[in-house]
Amino acid sequence: MNYQLSKAANALREQIKEMIPETATEDDKNGTPKATASIDVEGSKTYSSVHVHSLVLKMVKEMDIGEGWGWNLGHFAVPKPIRNKYNRMYLGTYTFTTTEPTISPYATVIFVVPLQSAEG
Repeated sequence: MNYQLSKAANALREQIKEMIPETATEDDKNGTPKATASIDVEGSKTYSSVHVHSLVLKMVKEMDIGEGWGWNLGHFAVPKPIRNKYNRMYLGTYTFTTTEPTISPYATVIFVVPLQSAEG
């Protein structure tokens, strides 16, 4: 199922994009403070910062999907199957999926998943 983000949620998503070097616009490559990344052996990155955390929480609230959701923000260097243990997550701009999709290389995705999935 695909959903449109509200204007407020999309504005937050755009702010988050500017904090990720792979998705920042040319005009902002050096402007917005960037999130920090941890890099795995394949070169994929997981991004975080206090400011990103705050923006993602606001975005999830604007999505109006209820309580009990966590998040993760990743940039993938190689194709990667995404484990969807609880058969529900939101990917990209607002796609609810119950399957285990494969993320394309060089994709940057905010995963919104049930908290028990984010913790486990």
